[in-house]
Amino acid sequence: KKENKVWQLDISVVPFENYYKDPTGADLYEMEDSYVDFFQIERMSEGPDAIYEPEEVAKLKGQFSSPSTDRETDRARETGQNAATKNSRNKVKITDIWGSILDEQGNLIYENVVCTVANDQYVIRKPTENPNWHGESPYLACPLIDFPPATNGIGLMDAPANLNSAQNEM
Repeated sequence: KKENKVWQLDISVVPFENYYKDPTGADLYEMEDSYVDFFQIERMSEGPDAIYEPEEVAKLKGQFSSPSTDRETDRARETGQNAATKNSRNKVKITDIWGSILDEQGNLIYENVVCTVANDQYVIRKPTENPNWHGESPYLACPLIDFPPATNGIGLMDAPANLNSAQNEM
């Protein structure tokens, strides 16, 4: 048997509540929260092409995380799946950060890098140069209606929703 890995485009829809953009509008960084099985993180810290630090990943053993029950309930409502089933898989919260990093004084110390934080405390991927051939962020945020002062744009029903709520109250 021979493995032949062929390049394929991977497009994933990131839920809005898991995507964070620089709120100042300066586009310094973008972040994404996700929950990944521990064995996948361990696998990505092994071998010659490892992207995660093995010493930091080892610290994660036994410190598993899971999305909040509110988020699980919301996701169950969205997908129509039963939220009562217990998830026994060992998940780790991963925060991927793309962009520039400043120090406490506001000085630029890293520009156009990617780094990864696990469980909000372990830096398992130190700031490294952006690995994408185009040198840009891997995210494409597409609001339905672009609203220049806002960083996130607005949806079609954002404006009439407030009017509808007021009418319901009256």
